[in-house]
Amino acid sequence: MNPQYEGFIGGRIEVYPSGSHYASEEIRFFTDDVGKFRVFRDEYDMKYIKPDMLKAIRKIVQLYFMKV
Repeated sequence: MNPQYEGFIGGRIEVYPSGSHYASEEIRFFTDDVGKFRVFRDEYDMKYIKPDMLKAIRKIVQLYFMKV
């Protein structure tokens, strides 16, 4: 609703522990680089990842996809 943020997307990345139906964590994002975010999402969406990669994903989101 704020015209200053036209073209931005925002949401959350839900992290599910193996074997669980409930998210254990939500990583928030808000970015105007929609194309780059879609590439990032397509790389990791619905994939099993190890704890070290989850740490890297948190950092990537913080550095590149959290613009406020």
